Amino acid sequence: MAHVSAIILNYRRAAGTANVVRCLFDGTVIPTWVTVVDNYSGVDELDLLEKQLESWPSVEIVASDRNGGYAAGMNLGVLRNLSLRPDYFLLLTHDCQLEPGALSNLISALESDSESAVAGPLLKSRTSGDVFSAGGWIDAGRCRIGHYRNARACGTSRVDWIDGAAILVRREILERTSIDTQYFLYYEDVDLCLTVRKMGRKILLVESAKASQTTDGMPVFYAARNRYLLARKWFSRSVRRRTVGEIALDACGRAIRGAVRRRRSEMVEAWNIVRGLASGIGLHTARGTSLHG
Repeated sequence: MAHVSAIILNYRRAAGTANVVRCLFDGTVIPTWVTVVDNYSGVDELDLLEKQLESWPSVEIVASDRNGGYAAGMNLGVLRNLSLRPDYFLLLTHDCQLEPGALSNLISALESDSESAVAGPLLKSRTSGDVFSAGGWIDAGRCRIGHYRNARACGTSRVDWIDGAAILVRREILERTSIDTQYFLYYEDVDLCLTVRKMGRKILLVESAKASQTTDGMPVFYAARNRYLLARKWFSRSVRRRTVGEIALDACGRAIRGAVRRRRSEMVEAWNIVRGLASGIGLHTARGTSLHG
């Protein structure tokens, strides 16, 4: 029987995190260990989280002393549990609820394919019921990413990346690498999956494993910032230049449309794209040319 360490990241969503925990314990396979990492939500939120989780005394709560983003919080939970030597780590955000049987099907998919290292469920929007992510794709020529929005009715399939809201990872992967903290929010899952693929391992989307979440989409600041950082880390100079150009053109287009239509919201978005790109370039410059090669 596989041993799973579940790491749930909470940030000011105590009730939502409690629902994530409840769904885990309602599953056909229950993780051996469950750890909730609170990403520096504040004392009041931590007290509320403890009250919300009273029904599950085996759940460990770890309070981070800073909010370093998704990767920092997940890495904290993983490092705390590596010595337990679980077969797998299940990484979940505070809004992602697994349906019964999901974890069992994710484990089965990885155990049936020794070359695979990461598996994720079919993610649906809890508000609309539509598929939010059936795995992700990467356009390496332009450093563009996206979600497959339709289930392919093929059971288990290889994809380029899995959404970090719910991801099952073999322990040996997280013994060899940590999740990159430079992104703070969004794109860490893409980066992790690129690292796994570089190791020669496969990424799987398991359609029989289902989960739901609420999402408002990616803010344009992080979309611009982290697309640049991903390009800088993983792709050629020509791809990086193209990426910067496309981001800049997007900002210009939104600014022009906002000015013509007199829509302040479009002007603000354009400015946030510029801020995001500048932040990414600034982070790279601050770290020097050694930033991840």
